[in-house]
Amino acid sequence: MDGEDTRMNEVNSEHPARGGRGALMLALAALAIAITTAIAVWYVADATDRSLQEREATSRRVALAEEENGQLRRQISALTRRFDDDDALDRSLREELLGISERAALLEQAIKRVSENRMDSVSELRLNQAELLLSAGIERLGLFHDAVAAATALRLADSELARLEDPRYAGVRQTLAQEIAELDAVPKQAYGETLALLTELRVRLPQLPLRGASSLVTPAPAMGRFETLLRGLVRVRRVSPREAGMLGPLAADTLRAVVALDLLHAEEALRQQDATRYQALVGQARNTLAFGFDLDAASSGDVRQKLARVAAYKPVPWPMPGAALEQLVNLRHTRDVAHGIER
Repeated sequence: MDGEDTRMNEVNSEHPARGGRGALMLALAALAIAITTAIAVWYVADATDRSLQEREATSRRVALAEEENGQLRRQISALTRRFDDDDALDRSLREELLGISERAALLEQAIKRVSENRMDSVSELRLNQAELLLSAGIERLGLFHDAVAAATALRLADSELARLEDPRYAGVRQTLAQEIAELDAVPKQAYGETLALLTELRVRLPQLPLRGASSLVTPAPAMGRFETLLRGLVRVRRVSPREAGMLGPLAADTLRAVVALDLLHAEEALRQQDATRYQALVGQARNTLAFGFDLDAASSGDVRQKLARVAAYKPVPWPMPGAALEQLVNLRHTRDVAHGIER
C-alpha cells in the first residue's frame, strides 16, 4: 500500500511539472505570435504610411507636372501666335520684296529705254506735233473743206517726221505724200470763196435793176399841168410778152425770192458735194436773173462776173485723208507696248 501511494505521488508530482513547462511554452509561443503580429502590423502600417507618402508625393509631382504642362502649353500657344505673326510678317515682307522687284524691273526697263536713247523727249515732242498737225488738217478739211489749209498742215507734219530721221516712219511719210497729192488735185478755187460769193449774190439781189426799167417812154417836150400830174402816177414802158407778168413790185420781189432760194439750195448742194444738183441750181439762178433783171447795166457788172465764177466752180468729191494719222498712232502704240510702257 505504501509503495503504491509513493508511486502515485511521484506521478502526481510529475504532472504539475509538465503542465508548467507547457504553459511556459504556450506563453512563449503566444508572445512570439504577438511579436510577429506586431512586427507584421508595424510593417504593414509602415508600408501603408510609406505608400501614402509616396502617393502624396506622386500627386504633388503630378500636380506640379500638370502645372508645368499648363505653363508649357501657354508658352507653346504664345510661341505659336508669335510664329503666326512672324509668318504674316514674312508674307508681307515677301510681297513687298516682290513689289520692289517688280518696280525694280520697271525701273530697269525705263533706264534701259533711256540708255538706248531710242526715243528722247525732243523726238516725242516732234511726234506729238506731227500728230496734232495731222488731226488739225483733217478737221479743217471736214469742217470747212479748205483743201489749201489741210495740205499745209499735212506738209508741216511731214516736215516734223522728216526731222526725226527714223526709218520706221518712212511708210507714214509715203502715205502723207499721197494724201498731199490728192489735196493738191482739188480745184484751186477755194470752197469758202464760192460759199462767200453765193452769200454775196443773195445780198445783192434787192439792188439789181429789172429788165426794161430804163426803156421808159420819152414824154413830149411840151406837157401841161395835167400831163405832169398823170406822169407822176402812171409809168409807161415797152415790155415783151414774157415780161408782161413781172411789172409789179410784188412780182419782182417774188422773182428775187426764187433766185435767192435757188442760190441757197446751190450752197447746200455744194456743202453736200452734189455736183450735178449744184450745177443745175446755179444754172436756174443764172437763167432767172438773165430773164428778169438787167445784167448788162453798169451796176450789175460785178454780179455778172460773180455769177460766172460761181458757175465755173465744179464741186468734186473731197479726199478723205486719215490713213497717215492712223499709221502714226499705231506705230507709236506698238513702240510703247514693245518698251513695256502703255500710253
